[in-house]
Amino acid sequence: MVKSLLRFRLATLLMIVGLVAVCFAWYANQVSGQPTQKIMHVGGSLAMAPTITREYLVVDLNVYRNSKPQRWHAVVMNPRERSDGSTVAEVLRVVGLPGETVTFSDGNVIINGQAIEPPQRLQNIKFHGNSPDAESAQPPYTIPDGHYYLLGDNPDEAKDSRILGAYPIADILGRVSSR
Repeated sequence: MVKSLLRFRLATLLMIVGLVAVCFAWYANQVSGQPTQKIMHVGGSLAMAPTITREYLVVDLNVYRNSKPQRWHAVVMNPRERSDGSTVAEVLRVVGLPGETVTFSDGNVIINGQAIEPPQRLQNIKFHGNSPDAESAQPPYTIPDGHYYLLGDNPDEAKDSRILGAYPIADILGRVSSR
């Protein structure tokens, strides 16, 4: 009888501690003023078509607070002001990580001399390194520390790392969490 009463009290105490921890985490997130997700206008760019075609996406703004972008994540870049005065964020896909060397062959991305296989949903995309605007980022391209090689899923329409070089982590606002 005494043991069961002790177990009941211990279980009750653990539930209370767990509930307090959850409430504290929620409160800390609210106080920080940082939303965890935001619906963002990503513009009418065709850079990610046909995999992402919506103009408004849910973006996880805190995903990279304690982690780094991973290969194949669709990331949202810091919004830029367009000539018409609108502010639009761009979406690109992480393909190369800091320190890796990127080249292309027969529609494949080659990292450090090895072809990497995209996830099933991206296997119809033929990535290529040739771009008429590419001058500074011609392959092979070695990605500096703290930077990521980003490509659009529609390489013929994307202004991405093939043209602009690797993007610094500071330019990555968050990860697309809903398509």
